[in-house]
Amino acid sequence: MQKTISVKHVSVEFGTKTVLDDVSFAIAVPDHICVVGENGEGKSTLMRVLAGTVEIEEGTVAKSNGARVYYIPQEFPHSHMALTAREYAVQEAGHGMYKKVEEICTVLGLRLATYADQQCRLLSGGQQKIIALAVGMAIRPDFLLLDEPENHLDIVTRKQLIVELQDFPGALICISHDRFVIDALAEKILEIADGKLHISEGNYADYRQSRRRRIEGSQRTFDAEEKRIAQLKKAYVIAHQKAIRGKETAAYHRIKDELLGLKQDHKENRRAEDEFTKIKLG
Repeated sequence: MQKTISVKHVSVEFGTKTVLDDVSFAIAVPDHICVVGENGEGKSTLMRVLAGTVEIEEGTVAKSNGARVYYIPQEFPHSHMALTAREYAVQEAGHGMYKKVEEICTVLGLRLATYADQQCRLLSGGQQKIIALAVGMAIRPDFLLLDEPENHLDIVTRKQLIVELQDFPGALICISHDRFVIDALAEKILEIADGKLHISEGNYADYRQSRRRRIEGSQRTFDAEEKRIAQLKKAYVIAHQKAIRGKETAAYHRIKDELLGLKQDHKENRRAEDEFTKIKLG
């Protein structure tokens, strides 16, 4: 039976900020998905929702029975810094998978045996990242969640990592700002913007086309509403004068309510950016 994670109407708030707003989507093995969006838009929060490490205000996250999820954050966990590289690998993957971790590290350009007895805090960011990625791939979870896996890696290692991830048999969900990574891995792209989730089937080029159509449609709607606001302002002046004399008060209140609603909506939601002004990729 195909294993899935189903996210339905999930909202997450931090203080007064809504990070995810009524988000719904599903992931199934062996989907390969990339998540994009500006910094601070909620990409890492979405990953933590899938991993089950963040509380949600509303909605549900349902996983298939027995589904194994493994999350590798952007930076190496501070809680593991005191462990040696060997201890970390064994703790996360188990004794039986240590050799496999070593093999994957070697493929990614790191000889783990050289650093096995060093504390993780003494390793470089790239070395920490390689070991963490090797652990994640070695245990072969059903859902592997990667938050900017290219961080701290040189171009040679990035290319080899992509080769390994392309062959990953489970579902892969990857946050990335690197177009090369996105192009190579994505079968579907999720964009988070202003708390909302936008889903595009296909690769990066398909996503760009889908995003352009969405933004152009949003801009047309916004501009039409701006024209409507201008019309309502003129109508409001006339209706207000009539209402003062006790005439057509229902029409006055209807115009007033529509005008205030549109003005408030435009105050809270700015005009959509042009296609090339957002989502900067490396």
